[in-house]
Amino acid sequence: MIDDNRAFAQKLQEAGCRLVEHFIREGMPHGYYFFPHLFEQGDEAFDAIRSFLAKTVGAR
Repeated sequence: MIDDNRAFAQKLQEAGCRLVEHFIREGMPHGYYFFPHLFEQGDEAFDAIRSFLAKTVGAR
């Protein structure tokens, strides 16, 4: 699944999509970001999501 995600992100970038940020934390279980206070990496994932949304759609 991770390889598919990497390939998809690369294809988007090759197609000219500028709004691509690929965020993977190796060794984490699928869906770890649904438990932000259980895993430190979950907090990092939500921070990355917030940052991406702020850059792309703005803070509202």
